[in-house]
Amino acid sequence: MATPDFSKTAVYESLSAINRAADQLTEHIERLKSAYRLKFNAADLFRLTAEELRAQINQNVIGNMSRDEVTDAARFQKQRMAKERTIKGD
Repeated sequence: MATPDFSKTAVYESLSAINRAADQLTEHIERLKSAYRLKFNAADLFRLTAEELRAQINQNVIGNMSRDEVTDAARFQKQRMAKERTIKGD
């Protein structure tokens, strides 16, 4: 079994894929509604459920990623400042 990729890039790619899938889901729900294959009220509830799920996933992932990004920014800032001091000292 392959080792899962937990890199930031992989996480953002997964989040993007979920958002694209939610777009497709809502688009197809609307298509079925327009074709009178889903009752309007049911279609609206399904679409809103999909949008709510998308938003909840985004909120959770972005909240966690935001903490990681703040930590990374501080770490890289310290590294950059140390490098600047080294360069100025030469």
